[in-house]
Amino acid sequence: MRIESPHGRIAVTEYRNLPEPGVTIRTVRGAHTTRKVHLTRDEAFAVIDAVADMLETTEGLDTQ
Repeated sequence: MRIESPHGRIAVTEYRNLPEPGVTIRTVRGAHTTRKVHLTRDEAFAVIDAVADMLETTEGLDTQ
């Protein structure tokens, strides 16, 4: 999945067949990766839950 942002492109790649499956999130400017982090599946879901909680409390959004 790719997302356009003011800081460049954000590329999210899911890996299912690694010793520890998860996702790699990269920010890309032009042809260069500026930031890269690999999260396990549990870490990725924790990040998603944390962002959803922040949106609910700061924006009053219903994420269900």
